[in-house]
Amino acid sequence: MRARLREHANPKVAAHSTRFFKTGRAGYPSGDRFLEVRVPVVRAVAREFRGAPLAAALTLLRSRLHKERLLALVLMVDLFQRGDDSARAAIYTQYAMPRTMLRYAIEKLPEPRRKAYLAGSVS
Repeated sequence: MRARLREHANPKVAAHSTRFFKTGRAGYPSGDRFLEVRVPVVRAVAREFRGAPLAAALTLLRSRLHKERLLALVLMVDLFQRGDDSARAAIYTQYAMPRTMLRYAIEKLPEPRRKAYLAGSVS
């Protein structure tokens, strides 16, 4: 997955992003590195690797590369949406999803299920 993402990297835009996002010691996000792959391309790479195990996504999630973390989140949303209750619970417990991502991932679930996820009462 990482190699496939790097095939689409744009070093010139990445250099600009490093300056724009002020990734120096005092900046946010301190120490991040950029590949600068456009979001539609990240989504296309995620489709190529649809069904990758959660462990692979969690590994990408710990990357210093900003777009690898985005790829991880796109993969996890897909796993969550396509998964059964057991798979969803695994994702939910392995990674405390940002609320926005959680809302996107659960938007098509029945209302009682959605409310349970939002309340944090899914085990």
